[in-house]
Amino acid sequence: MAAYRAEEALAVVKLLVCDDAGQSKGITEEVSLCWVHDGRHDKKLMPLVEHHKKLLAGFRNQYWDYYRELLKYKEHPTPEEAVRLGQRFDELCGTTTGYEALEERIEKTRENKAGLLAVLRHPEVPLHNNASELGARARVRKRAVS
Repeated sequence: MAAYRAEEALAVVKLLVCDDAGQSKGITEEVSLCWVHDGRHDKKLMPLVEHHKKLLAGFRNQYWDYYRELLKYKEHPTPEEAVRLGQRFDELCGTTTGYEALEERIEKTRENKAGLLAVLRHPEVPLHNNASELGARARVRKRAVS
């Protein structure tokens, strides 16, 4: 790993778009976390109480609305919009619901702020890594079948 990062003859990847898996840590100087992976964790919540179901649905709507704001930012990035979106992230992840499982999930998203908001520093990177994952999945599936 150290030799790769110190490489001078070849281009070294400085930023990796990935999920929050441990094996991705330390490969590059920066990590941009996948919004789709982060958002999938909310789907695992299975509230039984109707009020909690509404809280989860409301948060998920806000989450994906924010994601769409990031997509717009990528088209026309400005320093002012980056600041606004950073503050908006803090508001979104500062949500208090009273639904403990949802608040724990929101806290994990808040902890990943730097990786999730790498797009504000690097608008050229994608917000998710699904295309590369699908490509890798096809190779793994072929190997498993063979």
